[in-house]
Amino acid sequence: MFAREAIEIVPLTRDYGYCRYVLTHINDADIVTPGSDVGQAIRTGAAMLEASHEKGAEIMVLLSDGEDISPDLSPLYEAAQQAAEK
Repeated sequence: MFAREAIEIVPLTRDYGYCRYVLTHINDADIVTPGSDVGQAIRTGAAMLEASHEKGAEIMVLLSDGEDISPDLSPLYEAAQQAAEK
């Protein structure tokens, strides 16, 4: 879940029931800072994949409304490139 900062809500797991439960009960009203930093979300997701002990965890799916708070998108593109290289 992310806005200006990305946080891990569900650790990488194969327990889809648990993921569904957590995602159903997320309260997005808890996000008090408007705007999205998609680059930060990518960096957080990549770090989660890197720290994972799950074999085969190589894909990140990012769901976003497409809004990004930064007028300079180069950090976003850089984060995406670094994630793709890993």
